[in-house]
Amino acid sequence: MSRFNVLCRTPLPMSKKVLLLVDVINPLNFVTASQLVPEAFTAARSIAKLKARLSKQGVCAIYANDNYGTASFATSFRLVARFREKEAK
Repeated sequence: MSRFNVLCRTPLPMSKKVLLLVDVINPLNFVTASQLVPEAFTAARSIAKLKARLSKQGVCAIYANDNYGTASFATSFRLVARFREKEAK
């Protein structure tokens, strides 16, 4: 499959409430990562249950991740705030 097929635009879901998940995706590719695995699995299971419960209520999930220090969360949060302002009108 070509990269262009994978990166096609998809419609964004709309919801008045969102589950904002910050820094929950991590490849655990560092020396001491094995020490975190049990707690990481516990957290992942809890997040999955919460996401499933909220999804049934029509709540969308937003993932904000910055494993490599390249994302600007300030920009991301400004976008969320701008969206909320438009929703309020």
